[in-house]
Amino acid sequence: MYNAKPDSFEEIAKDILAALGRLLATRPYIAITDSNGTIRFIDPPLELYAKFIQNFVYNNFNLLGVGDHSLPLGGVNLAFFKLSPIALVVLYTMKGVTGQLLSFKAKMFEWSGRIDQLISGVVTTIPAPQAQTASSEPLAYPTSTAYPPSTQYPPSPAYPASTPEAASPTYAPSPASTAPSSTSASELAAPSTKAGLKSVPFLIKKLTGKEKFPLEEAQILQFCDGTNSIEDICAKTGYARLKVDEVIRDYQKKKWIELKRIVL
Repeated sequence: MYNAKPDSFEEIAKDILAALGRLLATRPYIAITDSNGTIRFIDPPLELYAKFIQNFVYNNFNLLGVGDHSLPLGGVNLAFFKLSPIALVVLYTMKGVTGQLLSFKAKMFEWSGRIDQLISGVVTTIPAPQAQTASSEPLAYPTSTAYPPSTQYPPSPAYPASTPEAASPTYAPSPASTAPSSTSASELAAPSTKAGLKSVPFLIKKLTGKEKFPLEEAQILQFCDGTNSIEDICAKTGYARLKVDEVIRDYQKKKWIELKRIVL
């Protein structure tokens, strides 16, 4: 006879996997976050996108309504689902079409209460499992990485929003006093020779919320808010200067970005 045991994010992830395993043609990987972008649980294959997940949730959580979803990355089967005012689930598959992940919406609220209780710190228990019948076999679930409160990913600093499908962030223009002059694409190649004068990219294109970007471009563009220099963007994304320059130059040609010279 089984005894009830405390609920956990890992147990919830197992239940989600068991439910989706009957709906999807390929195995989904799961992350669970709170409204601040703190990752409460993440499957190992999703750790590649952990920083992006943090930033996206931190900046876009309030732009999504409960029950909304977002597919922010073109070419990547990564979907965000807002289950409640304090919880969000991320699903990822390595193959197949992104649209298959939307089958989760029909069942997403089955887990919202349990996740909310764990995030709020309410101690709960899960019922004892029912005896397996000959026709019901448990779905194999590989060992996952759960992050206890002491080792969770910390919330990210307030970065500008990326572009969720369900709602579009607004990129507010920088004050005129911080953007005195424009910089041409040719000035990207070398840092300023004047002490304290740096190149600061500013995204001027008004986004609709339906744009999809490759992962590298999305990570770079989210910092093009008129406050981060190119050196700052390199440090925050981990990309080389040549890569950041290349992306910014491409979007300058599209008239999406202006480059300013400001004193920092």
